[in-house]
Amino acid sequence: MQVTKRFTVDATTWTAITVPATINANAVGIRESTGLVRVKTRTSDTDSTTEDEIPAGMVDVISPGSVQGSGAESVRAPFPASSRVYYAQSASGTVTVVARFAGREVVN
Repeated sequence: MQVTKRFTVDATTWTAITVPATINANAVGIRESTGLVRVKTRTSDTDSTTEDEIPAGMVDVISPGSVQGSGAESVRAPFPASSRVYYAQSASGTVTVVARFAGREVVN
């Protein structure tokens, strides 16, 4: 299953990029919608040492880091539904960040 979500991101506020409530995401692809503006990212909105960037025109693809199990049977735990992947901020002006989440549908 794939879910696409759009976030409005400006140059002064760190915006949380969150997984939709309908999916546990195994991978996330994030880009700025026009391909013309850099997007800064952080895993903590208050810690500048976690900052990186997505260059204009590029896509950042991330997957969860925690591993469940060991050896050949190990699997990465997904980003849980409604969890924060990271924070984003525009390098210039207000832009739309498009995030595509791939994973399994949440079944209640």
